[in-house]
Amino acid sequence: VLHVSAKETLDLVEAANGAAVALTMPSFEVVFDRALSFKGSGAFVLTGDDAKAPITAFRQALDQALAQAGLRTRPSGTAHVTLAYDDRHVTEHRIDPIRFAVEAFFLVDSLVGQGVHRQLGRWPLQPRP
Repeated sequence: VLHVSAKETLDLVEAANGAAVALTMPSFEVVFDRALSFKGSGAFVLTGDDAKAPITAFRQALDQALAQAGLRTRPSGTAHVTLAYDDRHVTEHRIDPIRFAVEAFFLVDSLVGQGVHRQLGRWPLQPRP
């Protein structure tokens, strides 16, 4: 958890905005074909091997743009979308593929433990050729 002042928050958002505006990437499709629970966190997620390539390329480009703006990033692990948190553990299993287009990305302030998420920025990706 990162605790920063209002001024520090504005500086971070401004730097992130500069990085995001500079990012030029085409939109892409993500395919999730497996469901599972992450051990330890209780997160029930969707994931898939086909999701890795486009998300990894996007994340690398975003990390580079953020680094050039003077911001540090933490490498992310498995490409996934979290559906819920639960104490029950679901072993990995195949599901019918779920596909969606990623056409924009967002900066979100997540108020940990409060269930509140504030959108601080939104940036579109370029249309696919």
